[in-house]
Amino acid sequence: MYLYLHGGVRVKGYSSFYLADPSAFMPHLRWHEVPGGMLEHLHRYYERKWEANAEPPVVRLSSKPELVP
Repeated sequence: MYLYLHGGVRVKGYSSFYLADPSAFMPHLRWHEVPGGMLEHLHRYYERKWEANAEPPVVRLSSKPELVP
């Protein structure tokens, strides 16, 4: 799935079927933005998945612990 955002706003998305081979040159479905539509749900899914899999901040072990950006 590929999501295109412009200024943080959903514009369109593409998805394909990944079977035995990469699908770069295979047909793709194109999703358009409509209120309450599938593109909105897919975007929310990816945002939640991204946040759930984000790595926790790293803390350096020293006499004075600090967060590493």
